[in-house]
Amino acid sequence: MRSSIAFTNRRNGSKRVSTQLDASVNFPHWSLSLCGANVLFGHDCPERSERLRRLLHELFVVSAEEPRKYTAPLRIHFSPEHDTQFATETKLLSDASGLRVESLPGGFVLDCQTARLHIDVVGGVGRGDFQDSFFRLPKDQQRRFLLLALVMLFRRDQRFALHAGGIVTRDGQGCLIAGRSGSGKTTLGLSLIQQGWSYLSDDVVVLHQDENRANEIDAFGINRGLACTPETAKRFQHRLRCPDRFGEKWITQLNGATRVTAAVCRPHLLLFPIIGNRSTSQLILLSPLEAMNELIQFSAGIMTHRKEATRQLQVLNRLVAQSRAFRMIAGRDVLECPQQVAKLLRHATER
Repeated sequence: MRSSIAFTNRRNGSKRVSTQLDASVNFPHWSLSLCGANVLFGHDCPERSERLRRLLHELFVVSAEEPRKYTAPLRIHFSPEHDTQFATETKLLSDASGLRVESLPGGFVLDCQTARLHIDVVGGVGRGDFQDSFFRLPKDQQRRFLLLALVMLFRRDQRFALHAGGIVTRDGQGCLIAGRSGSGKTTLGLSLIQQGWSYLSDDVVVLHQDENRANEIDAFGINRGLACTPETAKRFQHRLRCPDRFGEKWITQLNGATRVTAAVCRPHLLLFPIIGNRSTSQLILLSPLEAMNELIQFSAGIMTHRKEATRQLQVLNRLVAQSRAFRMIAGRDVLECPQQVAKLLRHATER
């Protein structure tokens, strides 16, 4: 199903504003369904709200389905009136690639020079402002800033990000591929898509425990398209379209996206790949403890706040319980004989 923005609106002259305003949401905003959560976002200036809406739709997977209403919506409000200077001392978490991240009690501060946002995790609210020059930043910088804001807000609803790609087998079983940049996640995923598997997400998935369905863990895709090196883009050019170059990588879309993409899956296979120097790929079964240790390495913000960390560890533990986990030593067959790799992984899920 093709993703689209879900909103209701009325016209105010030439400006659009949401009809779903209430006392706590008194700014022009749009309502989106992202990773099963309802997110309201906007700017005091309706034109900036519209530009932000188009950007979010370009960068992220927005579901056409209505989100569940049992929790209050998450909110991101940009306004020049917001003061993001704090009397409380902040702690620097990272400062790299043009994005500075600081923590403070109950939240975080994101700063990419052209945009600044204070995330109140407990309240599920982001407040800040951005300059028009934010829209001229490279796509990867825009996505990194907005993705981190969303991931932090999701924590209020016990939705936790994992640095992993996601694909779905032909029979509907979810497979998560977790690893550092350069470990072959994207190449492996594209090779399996060639064999009829479905694409969920390239680099980040959002985990959530579904209490209505046996408490199992679902994985949501969030990034639209994928980032890959020019060499990978060239090798899979029949599967990719409209490469939009940035930095050392490309951000691309998949051809035939309505046929090869999924919005959510239930993972039953966990892969932790490393690139090997051999002709055929090998799977090494991991114990639950080994799988847990691997997942912790790739879990965003897991040790920043104790209460959320406890819940996040519970979600990871449940994910391990419902899945089989393998260290995958990826061989040349990933590129030369992907059907053999697909068969290897299919057998792994059947044992």
